[in-house]
Amino acid sequence: MISLCCSQVVRSRLGITGRPSAASEPTTRLGNWCVHLVRLGTRQLILATSERSLLTVILPARELRATIVGNLRIAAGQLLSAKNIPMDIVNRELAQMQPALIAPATNRRVLGSMNELAFHLEVRQDQ
Repeated sequence: MISLCCSQVVRSRLGITGRPSAASEPTTRLGNWCVHLVRLGTRQLILATSERSLLTVILPARELRATIVGNLRIAAGQLLSAKNIPMDIVNRELAQMQPALIAPATNRRVLGSMNELAFHLEVRQDQ
């Protein structure tokens, strides 16, 4: 089990009103994931960052309600495989990423890292 610690913008986009309960203790090695919406001109992307490792994946923002958990699992699996992590560890991590609960994003270290990455994405797009 993991918590998707979503920014206010993402929670609004997911149709979550009010403030959800605090994040639960994760069962995965990567821990909970912080999720934030980034706008790059007319494109909208989702940054999802592991709280424990700062491993970050970029997801499409389109149809977020229906795809966030599935897209996160796929992207995390592809990235872990690309880093030559043994498949049994990757599969165990992906299996433990369900269920995923929604919680508010409160980890300032992770949010700062995500803002820095978003800045670099924006600069790179302008080049």
